[in-house]
Amino acid sequence: YGFLGMTLPTEYGGGDATFFEALMTLEGIGEVCPDTAQLVVATNTGNVQIVADLAPDRLAERYLRPICEGKDAYVAVAMSEPGAGSAVTDIDTTAEDDGDAFVVDGQKAWVSDAGRAEAFVTYARFPDGNVGSLLIDAENQGVEVAEPDENTAGEAQDSIYCCLLYTSDAADVTLRAGGSGRRLPHQYK
Repeated sequence: YGFLGMTLPTEYGGGDATFFEALMTLEGIGEVCPDTAQLVVATNTGNVQIVADLAPDRLAERYLRPICEGKDAYVAVAMSEPGAGSAVTDIDTTAEDDGDAFVVDGQKAWVSDAGRAEAFVTYARFPDGNVGSLLIDAENQGVEVAEPDENTAGEAQDSIYCCLLYTSDAADVTLRAGGSGRRLPHQYK
């Protein structure tokens, strides 16, 4: 295995390395090239770990293997909203299971690299009032990536819109510990 996906399970092409091993590697890379270290961080932590730990096998395979193979693959987080910022407790995006699929309605803002993402770990409020996340493919009908805005640092920041998005295979898109998600034995070594 290489540096990309080194902490991800071997079943998806990763190296099954511990986070300590990854941090030691990142420290060495970061001394030479901080930009490369950022890429390695994005392929080993955060959203990819959520997918590895909680997504059903077929979705984890679909989104993680290309990352481990060094392809231009990316899973973005869609959490912040224009009216709530990053206060997840205040989000307005909703997700309802209609029996066959989830219907997601809302807007996300400041989604880093949304334009190149294959999927979004998307936070939404469920009918019981709890906030959870769904893995939404960027090509799903109803997903619209807006033109990026420029933030105060001069960097591009994307927004996505999920207007009555109808996601297929409802049982395969929820990301939660228990229920339709799963935990891997390699987790958090």
